[in-house]
Amino acid sequence: MMMKGNRLNRPDGNLMTRMARLRGRRGNALMLVLILFMVISILSLAMLGMAAVENTQVIAEEKIDEAYYTARAVVQATSDWIGTHFNERDQMEEVIPERGLSSLDRGIGNAYTLTSELNGKTYDLSIWRDETDADVIYIKATAYVEAYKSTVQMSLQETIAANVLFEDAIYSEGPFGKSSGNANLVVGSVATGSLSIPDNLNVDGAKTVDKHYTFFDVTPPSGLIWDIDYGTVTRNDGEWLNDTPNRNVIYDQLTINDTVYVKNTDDAGNPLDVHILVDDLNVSYAAIIQPEDNDGGRIFIYCTTNIFCDKKFGVGGDPDQPIVYIICNGSGSVNFSGNPFMNLYLYGPDVDVEYGGTTVYYGALIANVYGWNGNINVYYRAPEDLDSSPFSTLNGAQEGIQIADQTWYGN
Repeated sequence: MMMKGNRLNRPDGNLMTRMARLRGRRGNALMLVLILFMVISILSLAMLGMAAVENTQVIAEEKIDEAYYTARAVVQATSDWIGTHFNERDQMEEVIPERGLSSLDRGIGNAYTLTSELNGKTYDLSIWRDETDADVIYIKATAYVEAYKSTVQMSLQETIAANVLFEDAIYSEGPFGKSSGNANLVVGSVATGSLSIPDNLNVDGAKTVDKHYTFFDVTPPSGLIWDIDYGTVTRNDGEWLNDTPNRNVIYDQLTINDTVYVKNTDDAGNPLDVHILVDDLNVSYAAIIQPEDNDGGRIFIYCTTNIFCDKKFGVGGDPDQPIVYIICNGSGSVNFSGNPFMNLYLYGPDVDVEYGGTTVYYGALIANVYGWNGNINVYYRAPEDLDSSPFSTLNGAQEGIQIADQTWYGN
């Protein structure tokens, strides 16, 4: 009995071992749970971090895209405006640098710039001409959205149409001025940059409105040898304007009285183009500029600032083929009145020109405003080859801007 009682009260060795193993397994399971919890926590934190970074990147990309499309919209709108407003030259000159600028005055360093907003987003706009090719126009915009920005750029190709300078007897860039009476006649075509031509301008040829050119200052060819700078001089009847070896002279102020002559041949009598550069040209009553030889070289007179005419100014030469060009690079007005006669090509795109009295004009003229008061007869004569003249870079009229080879890029 004792043995039975002892057997009942003494723990079974196998049971104790099993219980110990069970306790060990519980400890291991708890450790695994803790490890798994730590791993899950770390992964969760990592995933949260990655999500935050990804969310930040998405937001940044969205804002960069927003800036990009804003910049692109600005460039496209600018391009569209240029393409549809090329005829409005006064406005164009406020937006695009002039085509006639030297290479030193072109390039991004001389761009027209503007800072404004589109849909609440700030942008910087720049427009400039290529340094080496004045026909290429660049439009660049950078838009900003908070701390992000994007830049877009486009190039436009400006094309020159086949129109030729002095292809009309009269070209008026702006509206016509005084149009007094019906006693006038234009044998040739008349064109204007405005939208109308007076009905009482009697034209034996075509009338064209809304026709536009690109005008800029016409200067003497490079490489000329200038013999002398005369300063301020008055030339009287029978005197020469350029009695010098190379025939090319400069005046600060030149006043002409009566008939003065211009040498347009070399010492051997061969035709020689000559150039006379004048700041201010004053033509007194009944003054005449007469070429030495009607078959000689062309005579180019450049008025850089002002031309003043006090009635009855005459320009000699052969009416079938004028050889005198007066180039007015300044602005202002010129009154050719008192029965003048002229064999002349007048280039004054910024000058208001008015003819009065009984005028006989052979050649062609370009003015900002053309007006008349009296019996004015203009007979068109086509000029000689302008490609061999100071007008060579202008010998072609801009009728539009074609957008070619568009290049888009942004960052």
